[in-house]
Amino acid sequence: FMPWLMEHFEVNASAFGQFSGLYYVGYASFHILLGWLFDRFGIKWMTPLCLMLVSLGCLPLLYSSSWTYACMGRFFVGIGSSGAALALFKLCQQGFPSHQFARMLGFAMTIGVLGALYGGRPVHFLMEQYGVASSIQGMSGIGLGLGILIFLLFARVE
Repeated sequence: FMPWLMEHFEVNASAFGQFSGLYYVGYASFHILLGWLFDRFGIKWMTPLCLMLVSLGCLPLLYSSSWTYACMGRFFVGIGSSGAALALFKLCQQGFPSHQFARMLGFAMTIGVLGALYGGRPVHFLMEQYGVASSIQGMSGIGLGLGILIFLLFARVE
């Protein structure tokens, strides 16, 4: 991914490092605001919106030649990912008794970390087989579809 991105946008390793860091800036800086939004509007509205924000944040990599837009997209991916973590906390809080909160959150975080740890190989395989752009486009489409599906399924739930 890194060589493709550096070649596609004609940037050096330093710019790529800044690009990577923008994810964490978005992730860390929006926890408080997203936490408030989750409390205000609930998990059923905010979760699909955050999922769609991650998916849409990937699109400047494909449909823009501007490095600035690519960096903005990376920042939005970080914000949406922050919402995923907060959704997990909120779900464990609402869905389980308080004495099981830490255990359920621990299970969920372990599954998430394992997914991040072992998910790289299948993504790398997809990128080798279909190309980086097609893989990003496919994963973004799946993310948008899941966001819309979650929204439609849970919008009816009270």
